[in-house]
Amino acid sequence: MVGITLEGAYKGLEFYILKPNVTRLTEVEVWCEAAVQIFFSTGICYGSLITLSSYSKFTNNCMRDAFVVTITNCSTSVFFGVVIFSVLGFLANEMGVNVNEVAASGSGLAFVVYPAAISLMPIPQLWSVLFFLMLINVGFGTQFESLRKRKPLVVMGTCISLFLMGLSMCLQGGIYMLEVFVFYSPGVSILIICILQLIAVIGIFANTFLRMASCLASAARV
Repeated sequence: MVGITLEGAYKGLEFYILKPNVTRLTEVEVWCEAAVQIFFSTGICYGSLITLSSYSKFTNNCMRDAFVVTITNCSTSVFFGVVIFSVLGFLANEMGVNVNEVAASGSGLAFVVYPAAISLMPIPQLWSVLFFLMLINVGFGTQFESLRKRKPLVVMGTCISLFLMGLSMCLQGGIYMLEVFVFYSPGVSILIICILQLIAVIGIFANTFLRMASCLASAARV
């Protein structure tokens, strides 16, 4: 919470909490971005929830777990909003501009604006390391439980593959490749996957219900 003690942090918190631009709620893009963000932060349709739920007991209260995960996720998002906008207020104060001029979204916020703000803070090396460690922890999840015994090979193979795929982002057109990846990877594709998974689950339950109804009808005739 060092960010809220910085000079100008109040400007960022005011922009985030006290004076939000409610007119943006009429824009479809805002709701699309919100849906993608909630899917990403809660792990919906990425496979992690299904993988971890397979370790639960058959009698586990999944409804309770759903509420706990959702409330915890939303609370964490609000907390991180306070952290981020306090730092953005500090950066805006240092640059002498309004907060909305530095409050970029997506890769611009994560890799340009926020690191620039951190570099102006006391002991920037410490905060830079902590910030990118946080990004790494957010990116990696426990989605390969069955491969835990071969963890060194999995980690090495994953790192080499991602390194080779990331080389294209280190060239002159790297920022364009990054934006394309950010747009198509967690954006529209995850919405399509979610809809297909929903249709599949509904189809399975509907087929099971029809089979049960057919069996009951046959039993009634007998």
